[in-house]
Amino acid sequence: MNTLKCIFTTAVIAALLLPSTAWAAPQINMTLTAEKEMTIEENGQQVTRRVPATEIAPGEVLIYTINYENSGDETATNVMINNPIPEGSVYRPDEISDNMDFSIDGGKTYKKPALLTYEVTLADGTSEARIASPENYTHVRWRISEIPPGEPGTVSFKVEIK
Repeated sequence: MNTLKCIFTTAVIAALLLPSTAWAAPQINMTLTAEKEMTIEENGQQVTRRVPATEIAPGEVLIYTINYENSGDETATNVMINNPIPEGSVYRPDEISDNMDFSIDGGKTYKKPALLTYEVTLADGTSEARIASPENYTHVRWRISEIPPGEPGTVSFKVEIK
C-alpha cells in the first residue's frame, strides 16, 4: 500500500463577507486541520482518537475541520466558507446539514446534492441528465447567516483517500 503525503496544503478556504462601514468591520479568521481516527489501547481498553493526518494511505478517511472566529468588531453576515475536496479523495456524505451546498464544476456554482446534475450522451446520441454523486463533488460550501464579534464556530467534512 502506498503512503501519500497529505495533499491538502494547497487548499483554499475563502470567507466572502458583505461590505460594511469603514469604522467597524467583521474579521473572519480560519484554521484548518486534517485528522484521521485511530484506535489505540489505553488502560486496557480500545479507544478511538483523532490524530493529525501527516501520512495517509488509500482507503483511509480524513476529517477536515475548519475553525472560524469573528475577531472584528461588527457582526459578519452572509458568510460563505468554501473548501475544495482534495484531489485524490472522495467526499463522504456522512452528515449533510441544511447550510451546506456542493459544486461539481470546480467551485463555479453550488447547489444542494439533489439539484446537482450533469448531462451524459447515451449510445443513441441522446442526452440524459443525471444527479451527481459524492464522487463528482469538487467543493463544499457552508452558508452562515451571522457570526457576531468574538464568536467562534466549526464546520467539518470527511473524505476517503482513493
